[in-house]
Amino acid sequence: MLKGIKKIFSDQASQSESKIVVPAGDLSRVKNEKGYFKDAPETLRGSELSLLVLRPIITEKSTSLETEGKYVFEVLPKSTKQEVKKAIEKFYSVKVNSVRMINTHGKVRKVGRHEGRVSGKRKAIVTINKEQKIDLTI
Repeated sequence: MLKGIKKIFSDQASQSESKIVVPAGDLSRVKNEKGYFKDAPETLRGSELSLLVLRPIITEKSTSLETEGKYVFEVLPKSTKQEVKKAIEKFYSVKVNSVRMINTHGKVRKVGRHEGRVSGKRKAIVTINKEQKIDLTI
């Protein structure tokens, strides 16, 4: 199957010099100008957007930011600002003005004489219009 994909790339490469996309199920690949292969960008569906935002972070500092129209969420480590913006707009029905991302480092924890590490987190600070509200109560 890979031989067929390489043949398609070589045939299309001679026809045009721009990016070439070959849809082949999960093997969608992009060939750039230099001839290197890279993964094609994926678009997320609605069900996958719900997996990006893990939970709202409710602390004293985050609740004080709510008066300014800023809300803090824990998100997946590989999520981008654009994906978080789409997810918040879809599930909370608000207009997002900006998204800021924070990567927190994991901490070292000791239990007896053993040492371990807690994994880091990624937070998103989402700014919405002051007229709109997000209800984070359970």
